[in-house]
Amino acid sequence: MAQFEPFLAHGFLPALSNKPDSPLFFNAGILYQVNPKNLALKMIYKVPRQHENVAINVLSYVIDNNNILWISLSNFGLIGLDATTYQLVHTIDLEKNKLGTLLYDMVLDDDGMIWMSSHKGIWRLNPGTLHFQQFTTSEGLLSAEFNSNAMAQLKDGRIAYGGIKGFTYFHPMENKNHQSLIEHVNITRVDLMSRDLSPNLKQPLNKVVLNHDDIGLEVAFSAMAFSNQERIIYEYQLDNGQKTYTRNNNRVLFPKLNPGNYQLKVWAKDPLTGEYTSPAILKIKVKYPLWRAPYFIVLYGVLFIALIAMWVMRRNKIQRILLAANKESKESEARLKIALEGSESGVWDWKSTNPNIYQPRLYSELGYSNETVSLDEYLAKIHPQDKQLFRLEWLEFLSTEKGYFNCTYRLRHAKGYWRWYKDFGKVVEWDDKTPQKVAGTYTNMTREMVFEEHALLFTAAFEQTRDWVFILDKNLNIRASNKSLQTAFNFSAESLSSRSLNLGISRSHRFDYLRIMKKLSVEEHFSCEDTVILASGESRHVLVKISAVADNNQSLNSYVIILTDISAQKLAENELHLLANYDVLTGLPNRTLFNDRVEHALEQAKHHQCKVALLHINIKRFKYFNDSLGHEAADELIKKVAKRLKLTLRPSDSVARFGGDEFVVLVEDIHQIEEVLLICAKLMDCVNQNISISGQVVNINLSIGVAISPDDALQSGTLLKAANIALYHAKDSLEGSYQFYKQEMNQHVQRALHLESQLTKAYQEHEFCNNYQPIINAQTYKTEGFEVLLRWPENKLVQTQEFSLAAESIGLITKIMLQTLARALDELKEWRKVSPELYLSINLSALDFEFEELVPEIKRALGFAGVPSEAIVFEITESILIRDSKHALQSMEMLKKLGCRLYMDDFGTGYASLTYLKRFPIDVLKIDRSFVQDIGVDSDDEAIIRSTLALAHSLGKECVAEGVESSHQLTFLKALGCKHFQGYLFSRPVSSEDVPALITRNWDDIFNKS
Repeated sequence: MAQFEPFLAHGFLPALSNKPDSPLFFNAGILYQVNPKNLALKMIYKVPRQHENVAINVLSYVIDNNNILWISLSNFGLIGLDATTYQLVHTIDLEKNKLGTLLYDMVLDDDGMIWMSSHKGIWRLNPGTLHFQQFTTSEGLLSAEFNSNAMAQLKDGRIAYGGIKGFTYFHPMENKNHQSLIEHVNITRVDLMSRDLSPNLKQPLNKVVLNHDDIGLEVAFSAMAFSNQERIIYEYQLDNGQKTYTRNNNRVLFPKLNPGNYQLKVWAKDPLTGEYTSPAILKIKVKYPLWRAPYFIVLYGVLFIALIAMWVMRRNKIQRILLAANKESKESEARLKIALEGSESGVWDWKSTNPNIYQPRLYSELGYSNETVSLDEYLAKIHPQDKQLFRLEWLEFLSTEKGYFNCTYRLRHAKGYWRWYKDFGKVVEWDDKTPQKVAGTYTNMTREMVFEEHALLFTAAFEQTRDWVFILDKNLNIRASNKSLQTAFNFSAESLSSRSLNLGISRSHRFDYLRIMKKLSVEEHFSCEDTVILASGESRHVLVKISAVADNNQSLNSYVIILTDISAQKLAENELHLLANYDVLTGLPNRTLFNDRVEHALEQAKHHQCKVALLHINIKRFKYFNDSLGHEAADELIKKVAKRLKLTLRPSDSVARFGGDEFVVLVEDIHQIEEVLLICAKLMDCVNQNISISGQVVNINLSIGVAISPDDALQSGTLLKAANIALYHAKDSLEGSYQFYKQEMNQHVQRALHLESQLTKAYQEHEFCNNYQPIINAQTYKTEGFEVLLRWPENKLVQTQEFSLAAESIGLITKIMLQTLARALDELKEWRKVSPELYLSINLSALDFEFEELVPEIKRALGFAGVPSEAIVFEITESILIRDSKHALQSMEMLKKLGCRLYMDDFGTGYASLTYLKRFPIDVLKIDRSFVQDIGVDSDDEAIIRSTLALAHSLGKECVAEGVESSHQLTFLKALGCKHFQGYLFSRPVSSEDVPALITRNWDDIFNKS
């Protein structure tokens, strides 16, 4: 063994109650546990900052009902350790708590209270609240001074302590506190050192007003229990400052308070129960000095802002005067230019003294390099058809006293195209009767001329088109209609009312079109397909096109409506679509359409990481039916089988006819092979029921070949071949059967059949049992409920999920659930005697909701067990909402009406939209364990958790986090506001015998570590 300093070695101590074979050894401030087999030492506790000249000894120790090891140390105080891990939980400084004495000989009574003796009487410690209660001579003790190691606990529960005047014995249960000693605390007096307060201060004191220069405010308070005054601990707090404790001193002094409003709160701690009274509140108002009053500070700010505003306004005024003068000079210069440019016009001039003519448009608009050209050069740029007109107008202008020139003509652009111009000139200088100087303007008329030409073309097109066209103004009156429309609908060209043109469309439908037109903005379009009725009564399918047309100001001017007859096109399209994609006999999709669906299903399965199954189906003995009953009867048999197959499948599945007696079924969104087995069984059963053909009842059997993607193939063609091969083997059976492509899958099927037989026997002989996993409330640190988990002890080789799927395939799952519920209710009834608010959470499958008597059976089980419905929670998955949302909603509303709550399990792992959360009465969302396990690993999963909690809070719902296994995960979830937890960090699923210990368990140690 190690060598120890003899002076600091205090020898061996008795072993702890949880390890009676391992004595304790204390040396130099360190408490060890001794292994008697190998004499190894395990450190339990080390006194911090142990000084070699200060002797610290273990006086006493005991383990309480909370598994806390309490140790009394001389010259140090009282500490509490976790009795399992020896982690420090509590440190009680005796001086700080005003005990001022050593504590000897700790004893645990039947109520979990710890008794100990001292030189100041006997003390009782409540481990839950850490409250000390003192018993002295005033409570009947002969002497308040007791000796160390002078204690005995009698068989009848009494405790005896030896003191300097003999021994004292008592029964702990006879010294319980049934009521508090004090109920409230009062403010009894308020004094000032600087002056006397107003004599008007009367009880109860709740407000005092001070001047800014008052000093020495003293406030006295009392709990009005004068005989126990020295035992009462007071606690006071000024505003949100630090709380201060005091014993034997019921007053507080504030030397100087700054101006403002304060609130002093005073609490008193009951010496018997340790509970605090409600606070006594004193409002303190300290007045501001006049120059620091808030309204004076506001006034200073207003004056400062006003001065700055006056300076800014004066500066801006000067700047505006300068800018206005500069702007006026520029505007007068640019006004003429803007007017001309705005009208797409310009100026030109000619002088008789100069052979050239000034035409700036040649440079600015037509792309030439010169603005001044000779008259012959200018004539060369005029359109051949307009050149003679220009020449005649110009000669007439110069040779007569006409005095003005006016001509519209075309000029060639440098790039070769033509522009229209209108020129107007006037003589501004004469020599006798001869013009000497001419000034004129020109206007670009290209757009107007083009519009005029287009208008002529559009008018011809409007009248001659075979489409039915009419135009409405912005007030929805008819402005025009073409001849085709007038002829087809016997409509008058003079009619202006849009009501007279109903087109065979209902009144409400016409109003819909009018509302759509009113919402159209300029240059917006609307199109749709509709049906109209001609004047002859013939119905036509039309394409409706509506356009909002603007005027020259880009404001809404009119609506153009064009109806195009597409009846022949729609008829051809429908016929081609049916021929190309559907089987003529059964109306089922044919090979082409079905292959497209398979391709899409494979892509979706890859994206969602699930499986797809192809079932190749053949009718056994079909040739016999065809030969014996005839071709027409065989066709009727094909149609009836096709109808039954379609009705049996889920809405998400597809069935197609590949010809003859062959069908192919596409099954999507598969996660377990048992789902395929269930569908195969249903398909074989649906046709095995009597089918009547030509007055004869025939018995039909199916052969089914099954191929799974991605296990058997990744491409649609390869997958179909695999299903065909599997069908070939299935045909070998005399009766109807199904075979998988891979042999191991067929072995799996045989194993599943065996498992189904075992399940039926296990249900009948009650071989199942319940396990329970606690759900913890982070606010109370208590167990608020348990999730019920089904176990099969007799068959440990089969996983729970596997036999659950097998139970679904044979329709036994709901019976097992009701049996599980009955067991759980019997046990819950006993547990609620300990915890009246305890609840159980039970999972419901999709098949449970298909059971019509589900809610009545649950109600009957609750009544038989005598358990209120509020104590039961049912967990459902997102797939239930998607599978048959209408029926599921009805069942859920009945459960809610019964009083049960509903949790959504594995939230976020399915494909349910947020619409389901709004429609369905879900109370709580359970965050799936797959997201929780990736905390700190996958930021995407952390983002999903944040979104889920935010969504739940916005909808007023709570969240339960499943699969919490580490303190890091717990810390992350608590920081996001999650309040309910479940997982291995707290407990694995346990049998019913271990549940009572978890009900009373306090989980604060786990939350404190996170």
